[in-house]
Amino acid sequence: MKYLLKRYNKPILIRLFGELLVRTTEAMLAIIFIVHVNKALNGNVIVTMLLFGLQPLADIVFTLIAGGVTDKYGRKKIMLLGLLLQAFAVSGFVFAESVAFFALLYVVNGIGRSLYIPAQRAQIADLTKEEQQAEIFAVLHTTGAIGSVIGPLIGAFFYTSHPEYLFILQGVALTLYAILVWTQLPETAPLMKNVNKTKEVYSPKQFISKHYAVFG
Repeated sequence: MKYLLKRYNKPILIRLFGELLVRTTEAMLAIIFIVHVNKALNGNVIVTMLLFGLQPLADIVFTLIAGGVTDKYGRKKIMLLGLLLQAFAVSGFVFAESVAFFALLYVVNGIGRSLYIPAQRAQIADLTKEEQQAEIFAVLHTTGAIGSVIGPLIGAFFYTSHPEYLFILQGVALTLYAILVWTQLPETAPLMKNVNKTKEVYSPKQFISKHYAVFG
């Protein structure tokens, strides 16, 4: 712990804490999510599987535009928006009963993830030297993996009594992390370009190269 405190600055430490918090609560829901939705839809397996496909679909669509959005509006604002959208969606699953409402929440959650993940990666790239980025991303993945191990153990405990608490816990965790992002993290987006400057046009390959930290 002392090693981490000495080696990394405050924004990176907050990101590590947030990663552990979010991944732990996410893993708590990983197994029972399908069970909960399937029960709410009276055991309709096909509809349940189709609904689960909406989140990655939203991820794909919105991740493609997230890089430009984070440059235009700022990493911090987009991270905050992404976390709050996820908190709203996860908390809403407690009350959802219809297919339409579940579908809406899955799409909202996917949009939130696709905004948050590229923004936080871009912020790390802004805050660290290029030669240190691989190390920090590796530590983040390790932290997330620890949360993925802890989460199911906590989830199993709650699922036997009050499974709805798991959704509430993740909603609270995401909200708390959003507050930390808003109050403790700096804005690191590049300065806005002159509005009169001609906009650059990128090929798909150039766009991905420009935003390598987002797609990494």
